[in-house]
Amino acid sequence: MPITTNEVVTTTDGAVYTVIIGTPGNNYTSSPAGVVNQIPFYYCRIAGDGSGAVAKVTVGGVDDGAAASTITKIEVVRGGSGYSYATLDFVAGRVYESLADLDAGVNGLNPLGDGSFTSTVIISPPGGWGTDLVRELGGTRVGVFSSLNYDISDFLTDVTFRQVGLMKDIVSAQGNPTTIAAYYGVAVTDLGGTANFTIGETIRQPVTVDGVSKFAYAQIVGWDRTNGVIRYIQDPKLHTDTDGNLYPLEGNGYITGLTTNKIVEPNQDFSEDNGGQTFAAGYAPPEVTKFSGTMVYLSNVSPVLRGATQTEKVSIIISY
Repeated sequence: MPITTNEVVTTTDGAVYTVIIGTPGNNYTSSPAGVVNQIPFYYCRIAGDGSGAVAKVTVGGVDDGAAASTITKIEVVRGGSGYSYATLDFVAGRVYESLADLDAGVNGLNPLGDGSFTSTVIISPPGGWGTDLVRELGGTRVGVFSSLNYDISDFLTDVTFRQVGLMKDIVSAQGNPTTIAAYYGVAVTDLGGTANFTIGETIRQPVTVDGVSKFAYAQIVGWDRTNGVIRYIQDPKLHTDTDGNLYPLEGNGYITGLTTNKIVEPNQDFSEDNGGQTFAAGYAPPEVTKFSGTMVYLSNVSPVLRGATQTEKVSIIISY
């Protein structure tokens, strides 16, 4: 299964999105001089080497039953840009009842207070938040999560798998498919013997190489009796002929199951798509180019038997 990437929407370089209250202070007023009604918050600029950032500072709270008010909330209403350092410009004469007053620089107010209020402006990293999520989040682990749904054709049922891994730079003629089959396929016509092959069974086919009779061996990993399709793999350690060479299944030679003695004939009139693979003259190659890609992670797991109606979830956590 491929690991796909999604574009991360980055924020503005040097913008401000958060201001944290350090000490809330005391004796701040919601009824500053020159204002008829109480105002629950003030607008003020965020000063620094950037521009455009504005915060809304909320005043409220009661301290021991007295009329002392504190700073209870700070919201950034304009993020601005270009900041590498910044402070909240919350001082008398430079706080305002509205954004319109702030933009015009008129009707500055005095919020009073005992001067103990402190805050910290959080500056976004170079490029903006989301530019380098690993560094920003302090990531030391990578999690990969996939599901082998019961209806995925490339993951055959009645097969036990024992390894889960990650590969990069795999080459496939399919481009970027959702799954890739690494096994071969051959369409066949039933000639006799038992009704079904056995998963894991070795099959044999006579082939002619340079005028000499040889045998091609393979192992069945999937058997579609309805459509008459064998899925198989060939391992040089297991499927060489007596001369030590591994020969591919090809042509119209009868295929025999060495366990069930079932006999079938390749259907060379079959040239269509089946189970995600494209067949030509009865045969289908793997969907991945042999020896392409690099194995970057491999884990041995307890044997898992693929079922016709079950979904397996695979979780990989890699620390670095």
